[in-house]
Amino acid sequence: MNLSSRHTAVLRAVCDALIPSVQEDSDIHGLYAMKASDFALEEKITRSVEYLSEEQQRDFLRLLNILASRLLGLTWFGGLRAMQQLTPNEAETMLRRWSQSTIPQLRQGFHVLKKLAMFLFYGFSDENTVNPTWKAIGYPGPLSAPPQNVPRPIQPLSIDQDTVLSCDVVVVGSGAGGGVVAGELADAGFDIIVIEKGRYGAEQDFTQREAEMVSTYYEAGGTCTTKDGSISLFAGSCLGGGTTINWTAALRTPEYVLEEWAQKHGNPHFASPEYKRSFQLVESATCVNTA
Repeated sequence: MNLSSRHTAVLRAVCDALIPSVQEDSDIHGLYAMKASDFALEEKITRSVEYLSEEQQRDFLRLLNILASRLLGLTWFGGLRAMQQLTPNEAETMLRRWSQSTIPQLRQGFHVLKKLAMFLFYGFSDENTVNPTWKAIGYPGPLSAPPQNVPRPIQPLSIDQDTVLSCDVVVVGSGAGGGVVAGELADAGFDIIVIEKGRYGAEQDFTQREAEMVSTYYEAGGTCTTKDGSISLFAGSCLGGGTTINWTAALRTPEYVLEEWAQKHGNPHFASPEYKRSFQLVESATCVNTA
């Protein structure tokens, strides 16, 4: 996403207001002294915004336009000055008022900016960049380099032109739902095609770098939210879907939730013995244990 110099300056000012430089005597690693722009955070946010939908990108530009305007003062009862013209104390006050505003769009704008800034400030790294906050917070970073020259157990068929394929059943999505259905149907003798929009990641592709992996294997690069921006939606967009991106704990749906689904939402099969046996089948196939 290409931002004008004016938009970039506004974004830099917002980031520095969210993560300012603070004097702290015990700051032996320089964590508190470093402000967001010391890590070029505005550039990293600009790249992340590219994963948003076109509509969300337009909304983000509108947000920056408001922040870059003298009329910004009307949104927080401050002086008629743009964000980059505010003093540090004024910028902090403005953001606090936005976070508690009775106007949903202002609260949404605050939360979008805060989430992007905090996640990338503490989570970003690449093969050429070590995150400068990690030493201070005791995070070691990637434990090892990904293995090389490891055979890929799956060879997906990539379709890049008009192609005719035949099968008995098409399953859209390869996550916890589609993957199980495809496996059951294949065991029953059906010829199955599984369609997946996300990329295939094998062991050698997982770098243990949080921001990189989220942008690569999560829906909308990890920027997917509810419409008002108040809740982040972390969903897999890769082969395996949620079964690839989620941690390795496997927890059954609690009984009280199954009962609620069955009784209050008209889905009695959730309380049936057959449904509960399906848990056992999945646990057996995926080697779930308590060790």
